[in-house]
Amino acid sequence: MKPEVLLVDAGGTLCWPPFDRLDAILAELRGRPIGIEAQYRAFSRGSHALDDYMREHHGGYPTHDSFSLNHWVYEEGIAREGFAGLWTRECTEELFRRDRRLGKWDYTFPWVRDALDRLKASGIRLGLVSNSDGLVKQLLASLGYAGYFETIVDSYVEQVYKPEPQIFYLALERMGLIKLADAAYRAAEGSARVSAGETNGGQGRPPSPVMYVGDNWRSDYEGATRAGLDIRLIDPLGLFASWTDKRVRDIAALADELCGG
Repeated sequence: MKPEVLLVDAGGTLCWPPFDRLDAILAELRGRPIGIEAQYRAFSRGSHALDDYMREHHGGYPTHDSFSLNHWVYEEGIAREGFAGLWTRECTEELFRRDRRLGKWDYTFPWVRDALDRLKASGIRLGLVSNSDGLVKQLLASLGYAGYFETIVDSYVEQVYKPEPQIFYLALERMGLIKLADAAYRAAEGSARVSAGETNGGQGRPPSPVMYVGDNWRSDYEGATRAGLDIRLIDPLGLFASWTDKRVRDIAALADELCGG
């Protein structure tokens, strides 16, 4: 069923770490760039490695500060792409020196805009919900994506973070969709009761009129599920195949699913 509303994640869905600058750093410091496509695959592998670690450790992180966590994901991903030992802490320090922060995910692909055009033209209402650093609106504006969304909810600005259901409801309320927010809330409550062993009159949970798409298991998949929303997990390499069947390769594939390929 095509949703009435699609809420979209930012990082890992519309934009990514600066693959071009990452590759330039490898060329300069290590003498071995791996190319944008390999950087993209490495990011997917590193992100999955982090989700896998957090799932095994009940939400715990492998490091205790954001710099080390970013380094862990980059190093792990590039190693799993077949370049073990290539990305070093010196590389992460150089990225920080150039960008002044590690959250400047300003790389994107042409097919993202095409997918947003198709989704918008199909009549689906679009909103954005991101765990970010207070600057996601400016980032999306710089990429030319901000105008696609009726609302942009930044967790740092709101001080509520995925996977908390409230951040999704906040986006719906700001789009004037109080009834859909209420319906999602009731669906989430019903799902919790069923999971706890209670009955719901023999009725399965109907498809939600609101879908969320994002690339992170805990923040996006578990968060949207807890909020009572339908969900599609971005999974370019099929690494989550044993975790869920609610996956898509990328937002272009989601546009194919919802609007016709």
